[in-house]
Amino acid sequence: MRSSTCCTTRRQPCGAEALREIVGRLHDEDWKVRRAAVETLGSAGVRLDAEALREIAGRLRDAEWRVRDAAVQTLRALSARLDAAVLREIIRLLQDRYTHVRSGAVEVLRSLGPRLDNAAVRKISNQTLASGTRMKR
Repeated sequence: MRSSTCCTTRRQPCGAEALREIVGRLHDEDWKVRRAAVETLGSAGVRLDAEALREIAGRLRDAEWRVRDAAVQTLRALSARLDAAVLREIIRLLQDRYTHVRSGAVEVLRSLGPRLDNAAVRKISNQTLASGTRMKR
């Protein structure tokens, strides 16, 4: 990811131009580049604008499970800023074929705490985590 990553590796704020470049990499044909872009944006944290959050959320439907997993982990760190549309996408991931992605979705929902009824989250996740991974009560 060339020099645009300097904004996160050197703990300097990312400028708008650097963020746009990284967001553009979310659409690269190489899944490793897309995953790295998601992770880089996640390290930018609260400095992300609404467009960047939407782009990360769009990676929840990526064909590569590793990119979906990175997106869900990044969104977990930003859970206070998630809207209902993103939450619906995360709930959809409870049925993903990959355990890492399903478990990540459960963790995002758990991190929302009082914003969601934890009993309902437990019920939904226990029904959909076919791998046998269950939430602790």
